[in-house]
Amino acid sequence: MNAGLALQWGVVGLAVAASTAYVVRRQAPGVAAALRRRLALALLRPTRGPRLRALGRRIAPAPTVRLPQASGCSGCGERKPCGGASDAPTPS
Repeated sequence: MNAGLALQWGVVGLAVAASTAYVVRRQAPGVAAALRRRLALALLRPTRGPRLRALGRRIAPAPTVRLPQASGCSGCGERKPCGGASDAPTPS
């Protein structure tokens, strides 16, 4: 196999890997976050070098905070049920 053909197969392989990663991130974000988390944990072991640990910190997904009383709305800061205009009178 000559060098030109090897380069062509390398470029095709990179394109396929990039498109696969894009599809997984768009169609299955939970799976992508789990994969990133597992890879980051493997790279953050104390036996790894400092550059690998830095890479693990970089690719780790952002932490999420889930409060048991949170309603999902963080718009006004008050403890009112969200649903648009909460001050509007309710029809009877």
